[in-house]
Amino acid sequence: MTVLTAGLGGVTAGLVLSSREITDSLIDPAASLSSVAGIDSGVVAMAVVAVVAVSILGRVSSARIPVAMAALIVLAVDVPLDGLPGWISPVAAGALVGALAAERTDAVSLQGALVLGLLGGGLFGSRLYDVLVMGAINGSDSVIIGYDPFGEAESTRDVIFLVLVCLAAAALIASRIVNGPDAIDTPGSAVAVAVGIGLPIVGSTVGWASTAYRSEDVVWYLCLVGLAVAALVAALILPGRNGSVVLALFATTGAALGSGRWVGVSAIQLGLVIALFVAGGVLGARIPQVYVGLALLLATALSALLIGPSTGTASGVAGMYLLPFAAAYTVVAVLPVGREPLVVAMFVPFTLTVSVTMSFGYTGGAGYVFTESFVGSSNPSRTVLSLCGVLVVLFCAGGIALLRRREPA
Repeated sequence: MTVLTAGLGGVTAGLVLSSREITDSLIDPAASLSSVAGIDSGVVAMAVVAVVAVSILGRVSSARIPVAMAALIVLAVDVPLDGLPGWISPVAAGALVGALAAERTDAVSLQGALVLGLLGGGLFGSRLYDVLVMGAINGSDSVIIGYDPFGEAESTRDVIFLVLVCLAAAALIASRIVNGPDAIDTPGSAVAVAVGIGLPIVGSTVGWASTAYRSEDVVWYLCLVGLAVAALVAALILPGRNGSVVLALFATTGAALGSGRWVGVSAIQLGLVIALFVAGGVLGARIPQVYVGLALLLATALSALLIGPSTGTASGVAGMYLLPFAAAYTVVAVLPVGREPLVVAMFVPFTLTVSVTMSFGYTGGAGYVFTESFVGSSNPSRTVLSLCGVLVVLFCAGGIALLRRREPA
């Protein structure tokens, strides 16, 4: 498998997350824990399928490419067909991730491309939709009756997704033709599979609790502590130093919690952020210093205390530009790891999250600049959120330091 194949496959799977607007957990905030409707179309289904797929396909090398191609076909067909069950796309995307991870992905470049592709597609895919909506609004004639900029943006996003699916399929076929079949069959780790199934379920349950009891700050704190403990326990259970990637990705979640979220409205801004994200990954592969990455994440979380924006764009300059670079650098710096631990960690930013209420608005005029700010009525104050983000990064740094004393698996 090539870096291009891994990257395109990861981005395709990540866009499934962003297009379905899955941002925190499997369980819909309006659903109860027993509601099947809230469970059949979420990120946890994708995470569980991915870890099971990588374990099975690791033993059956001949099935990896057929499974990946079948998943891409299902994803392509699911776009034009409306009314299909909601679980089809997450299951297909999970199978795609598992099949790609089961290939010969022991190189840092391949693992980094796959995990950053998924992370970037999941995080920046929704930002791409924002940019498309703003472009449709700014480029439309306000006198046109019935014009739907959101529908046009969704159509454009679907076209982009289909193009990516086709490119991923072409890259997969070309990679197999050039490199030949990967005939290495290796047994999977039952422990890693168990962690991969249990961790997202625990995370989604805790995330649901932080939303269902959003008026209770104490519950929110307990949920954050519970997620941190779950991440550390999972990292310690995984063999060798493999758990470091789980804590590295959870640290990025903490830094994002501390610095705020960025809402992009400019294609130039989005392009610059993606470029910094890619640059961080490349630098992390060539000069892997995980503690430097953790220091950058810590600086990002602390920046909210130094800058302290209470209105307008809550992320600030550090959250907007430094966070993507630091996140990519830190994650790649702890690679390579085993195949199953890699898949387990890839979904941590989407499953181990707490609910944070945001208030949205926009200012008129050129650009229609959307802004967002934290509100303290239904979750901790902005300052406390920043401090929580700092503590999460420090906690993960301590866990990574502990794991790095172990012998590699």
